Amino acid sequence: MHLAHDYLRGMADGPRLLYRSSHIYLLWSSLLNLLLGCYFIRRTRGVAAYVQMFASVAVLSGPILLAFSFLAESNAVDLSRPVARVAILLATVGVVVHALTTWLSRERA
Repeated sequence: MHLAHDYLRGMADGPRLLYRSSHIYLLWSSLLNLLLGCYFIRRTRGVAAYVQMFASVAVLSGPILLAFSFLAESNAVDLSRPVARVAILLATVGVVVHALTTWLSRERA
């Protein structure tokens, strides 16, 4: 790692933190998709199926947006990361909606 990332030596703390947090966010989002895939129970009827599809698209967009954020926003001078913020928000909303649809479907059963 020291040879590959030697250019980070002496870098200011803010931009260096962006490089490190980008990897963590990308790992988090990928693991979130893996975990959701393990426990996913597809709803086949009603509004719950459409809501669940929206939530799945929101969670699946996370790794794509975070990879783009890593490539495009890591060199931001002002340390802003609007694409990463949107990706994290979408993933969080998607997980909450999935949990709610699962909980509501179990309440009815």
